[in-house]
Amino acid sequence: MELRRKGEWVGKLEADFNFPDLMVIEDIEIRNDFQSTDSFMASIMQPKEKRCYRGQGLGTVLLKLAIGTGKKKNLKRICGSIVRKDVDRTPDLIEFYERHGFKKISSYPSCLADAIAYICLDLSSI
Repeated sequence: MELRRKGEWVGKLEADFNFPDLMVIEDIEIRNDFQSTDSFMASIMQPKEKRCYRGQGLGTVLLKLAIGTGKKKNLKRICGSIVRKDVDRTPDLIEFYERHGFKKISSYPSCLADAIAYICLDLSSI
Protein backbone atom coordinates (compact mmCIF):
# COMPACT_ATOMS: atom_id res chain seq x y z
CA MET A 1 0.00 0.00 0.00
CA GLU A 2 1.29 3.42 -0.85
CA LEU A 3 0.19 6.95 0.00
CA ARG A 4 0.86 9.76 -2.45
CA ARG A 5 0.34 13.51 -2.25
CA LYS A 6 0.28 15.40 -5.53
CA GLY A 7 1.90 12.39 -7.20
CA GLU A 8 4.71 12.29 -4.65
CA TRP A 9 5.39 9.26 -2.43
CA VAL A 10 4.75 10.10 1.24
CA GLY A 11 4.24 6.71 2.90
CA LYS A 12 4.03 2.97 2.33
CA LEU A 13 3.16 -0.27 4.06
CA GLU A 14 4.67 -3.52 2.83
CA ALA A 15 3.00 -6.77 3.82
CA ASP A 16 3.12 -10.42 2.89
CA PHE A 17 0.06 -12.66 2.85
CA ASN A 18 0.69 -16.05 4.39
CA PHE A 19 -2.59 -17.55 3.37
CA PRO A 20 -4.99 -18.82 4.36
CA ASP A 21 -5.21 -16.66 7.47
CA LEU A 22 -2.20 -14.40 8.14
CA MET A 23 -0.91 -11.03 6.95
CA VAL A 24 2.65 -10.18 7.99
CA ILE A 25 3.54 -6.49 8.13
CA GLU A 26 7.07 -6.18 6.82
CA ASP A 27 7.50 -2.40 7.00
CA ILE A 28 5.67 0.88 7.47
CA GLU A 29 7.62 3.86 6.23
CA ILE A 30 6.69 7.54 6.24
CA ARG A 31 8.79 9.90 4.15
CA ASN A 32 11.33 11.90 6.13
CA ASP A 33 13.98 13.53 3.98
CA PHE A 34 15.70 14.85 7.11
CA GLN A 35 16.77 11.39 8.36
CA SER A 36 20.48 10.95 8.57
CA THR A 37 21.87 8.39 6.20
CA ASP A 38 25.09 6.43 6.13
CA SER A 39 25.02 6.18 2.34
CA PHE A 40 26.76 8.84 0.26
CA MET A 41 24.58 8.04 -2.78
CA ALA A 42 21.40 8.37 -0.73
CA SER A 43 22.56 11.71 0.65
CA ILE A 44 23.25 13.23 -2.80
CA MET A 45 19.98 11.87 -4.22
CA GLN A 46 17.86 13.70 -1.62
CA PRO A 47 15.27 16.02 -3.15
CA LYS A 48 16.17 19.72 -3.26
CA GLU A 49 13.12 20.57 -1.19
CA LYS A 50 13.23 18.33 1.86
CA ARG A 51 9.96 17.16 3.40
CA CYS A 52 8.87 15.24 6.44
CA TYR A 53 5.43 13.66 6.68
CA ARG A 54 5.98 11.93 10.01
CA GLY A 55 3.69 12.77 12.91
CA GLN A 56 0.69 13.52 10.69
CA GLY A 57 -1.24 10.27 11.17
CA LEU A 58 -0.15 8.62 7.92
CA GLY A 59 1.11 5.50 9.70
CA THR A 60 -2.34 5.17 11.27
CA VAL A 61 -3.99 5.54 7.85
CA LEU A 62 -1.77 2.82 6.39
CA LEU A 63 -2.34 0.49 9.34
CA LYS A 64 -6.12 0.97 9.13
CA LEU A 65 -5.96 0.19 5.39
CA ALA A 66 -4.05 -3.02 6.17
CA ILE A 67 -6.60 -3.99 8.83
CA GLY A 68 -9.46 -3.32 6.40
CA THR A 69 -7.74 -5.39 3.72
CA GLY A 70 -7.20 -8.23 6.18
CA LYS A 71 -10.86 -8.23 7.16
CA LYS A 72 -12.00 -8.17 3.50
CA LYS A 73 -9.78 -11.16 2.77
CA ASN A 74 -11.16 -12.98 5.84
CA LEU A 75 -7.75 -13.24 7.45
CA LYS A 76 -7.57 -14.23 11.10
CA ARG A 77 -4.47 -12.29 12.15
CA ILE A 78 -2.05 -9.52 11.25
CA CYS A 79 1.41 -9.94 12.76
CA GLY A 80 4.75 -8.20 12.57
CA SER A 81 8.31 -8.27 13.86
CA ILE A 82 9.83 -5.16 15.40
CA VAL A 83 13.59 -4.79 15.00
CA ARG A 84 16.01 -2.57 16.91
CA LYS A 85 16.62 -0.05 14.07
CA ASP A 86 12.87 0.65 13.82
CA VAL A 87 12.58 1.30 17.56
CA ASP A 88 15.69 3.50 17.41
CA ARG A 89 14.01 5.55 14.66
CA THR A 90 10.54 5.49 16.28
CA PRO A 91 10.86 4.92 20.05
CA ASP A 92 7.10 4.55 20.65
CA LEU A 93 6.60 2.01 17.85
CA ILE A 94 5.38 -0.83 20.07
CA GLU A 95 2.93 1.56 21.76
CA PHE A 96 1.74 2.70 18.30
CA TYR A 97 0.72 -0.86 17.46
CA GLU A 98 -0.82 -1.41 20.90
CA ARG A 99 -2.98 1.72 20.45
CA HIS A 100 -4.40 0.01 17.36
CA GLY A 101 -5.26 -3.21 19.16
CA PHE A 102 -2.09 -5.23 18.56
CA LYS A 103 -0.72 -7.35 21.40
CA LYS A 104 2.85 -8.43 22.07
CA ILE A 105 3.29 -12.17 21.47
CA SER A 106 6.15 -14.66 21.77
CA SER A 107 6.43 -15.45 18.03
CA TYR A 108 4.49 -16.37 14.88
CA PRO A 109 5.17 -18.34 11.67
CA SER A 110 7.85 -16.64 9.52
CA CYS A 111 8.79 -14.09 12.22
CA LEU A 112 12.22 -12.43 12.08
CA ALA A 113 14.75 -14.12 14.33
CA ASP A 114 16.52 -10.81 15.14
CA ALA A 115 13.34 -9.02 16.25
CA ILE A 116 13.17 -7.48 19.71
CA ALA A 117 9.35 -7.82 19.82
CA TYR A 118 6.53 -9.49 17.95
CA ILE A 119 3.05 -8.01 17.64
CA CYS A 120 -0.24 -9.50 16.47
CA LEU A 121 -3.82 -8.35 15.94
CA ASP A 122 -6.63 -10.91 16.13
CA LEU A 123 -9.02 -9.72 13.41
CA SER A 124 -11.89 -11.76 14.78
CA SER A 125 -11.88 -9.51 17.87
CA ILE A 126 -12.65 -6.33 15.89
